[in-house]
Amino acid sequence: MRSLLEKSVRRRMELLEILIENNEWIKLEMLAEKLDCSKRTLNNDIAIIQKELRGNWELYTSRKWGIRLVAPETSQLDQLYQFFMEKSTSVQLLLGTFYDQKLTVEEWADKLFISPSSLYRLIHRIKSRIQFYGVDLSINPVAVVGPEQQVRYFYMQLFWSSYGPTKWPFRTDDREQIDQFMKRNEEATDFQFIYPYRIERYFWIHVVLERIRQGFLMGKMEINERILDDEPQLQNGFTELEHMTGLQIERWDRICIKLMQLQGIVFQDKRAIDRSTAFYERALPEIVALADPFLERVIAGYGRAPENRAQVRWQLLQYFNYCQHFLEIDGFIVEKRGYVARQLRKEFGRFCRVIEEAAEASDFGGLRISIDTIVFLLGTLWQGLIDEHKLEKPPIRTLVTSQLSVSNTAFLADMIKSRFHSQIEIVEVNENHLDVSVLMTYDIELIISDWAIDTGGVIPTIEINYYPNDRDWRNIRKMIQHKR
Repeated sequence: MRSLLEKSVRRRMELLEILIENNEWIKLEMLAEKLDCSKRTLNNDIAIIQKELRGNWELYTSRKWGIRLVAPETSQLDQLYQFFMEKSTSVQLLLGTFYDQKLTVEEWADKLFISPSSLYRLIHRIKSRIQFYGVDLSINPVAVVGPEQQVRYFYMQLFWSSYGPTKWPFRTDDREQIDQFMKRNEEATDFQFIYPYRIERYFWIHVVLERIRQGFLMGKMEINERILDDEPQLQNGFTELEHMTGLQIERWDRICIKLMQLQGIVFQDKRAIDRSTAFYERALPEIVALADPFLERVIAGYGRAPENRAQVRWQLLQYFNYCQHFLEIDGFIVEKRGYVARQLRKEFGRFCRVIEEAAEASDFGGLRISIDTIVFLLGTLWQGLIDEHKLEKPPIRTLVTSQLSVSNTAFLADMIKSRFHSQIEIVEVNENHLDVSVLMTYDIELIISDWAIDTGGVIPTIEINYYPNDRDWRNIRKMIQHKR
């Protein structure tokens, strides 16, 4: 959704994200460079944010140190996101079209208190971006149009990103009926919706029910009907939902509702995983053909299978089936996954690189797969991964040499070895043959020397003093951390 926001709103949100992620003072010059704006614009944004911040959030500024954001202990970043979403004219317009699909540009200009010419420019800007989400914005009347399942998904993400679990933005309230329906599904499948996904499903199912009330029904060819399991208990759940809401829910709309049960659930019994996987193998072999080779590449590249392999496989099947029917929107849920994925890449770099290489080598059949989402799903689900950082990493094969004497070489080597222990392995090489080809045969990965050795950039080299000073030790430490 972020790309639909006005540039100024996006920039202020990105500013807050940078401040929250770093949790320290940051110079204005650095922030202006990251946000690609002038210091004057940044100062204006800071003034606006300081004026509008709520809930004990504090934005401090200092001529010497720069800027820092202090959040209260009970704070939630979603509240800030939702606040900025409310300030966006683009979001107000798009949310309004959910119920008012027949208003003209002039009528919307009156409702939003802007000129028709400004609104036309805004609509054309939205149109240039909204197609990424699989929908379009028509003019006169102003309405979101496209494949019905994607329109519904777009509105669900829009409402969820704008209001979150604390507000109910709809004109009707079917939450009690939806809760009964979800309980019926949980009983029938041995799966359980977890927070906040359970609340998110209220939004999704209610969007579907409201679209049915408005007369927008699913078309037969718009969705893969094989995903609907014909278990009598599931059908009884839909029958009860029809009775409680007074709506007639056709088969294709039932399938559309069931699609959003592909994420945010945990299983109560391993047999539920087995039953769901067997369904994929029987009814959706094309999804299995996408997920299984990818998972095998990840396992082969990483060198070990997850302890919960069946659950990991099932999650991939769920995600690929999800992507077959929806374009994954860059809503704030996806943004948060992106943040977790970045942290996973720092903590488990090799595992994440294996996932990226496996994805690059895989044919996903034209599906628009998010690498960040796959890193997030596998990284947070893969049992046994947590032990990766505890494994003893192989030491860096290091050559230490001095032009003063053999004894000084030994002295430097002993000092370095005492400081870095098992992180490095000191390798002895005949100093009369220090050309690159010889060093490569010894698998030298790092050279520490008190004289200049030219390796043409092939092997990293740190030039130190005859007796290393504090700066030398810092440089060595940084290089070892970088190599590891």
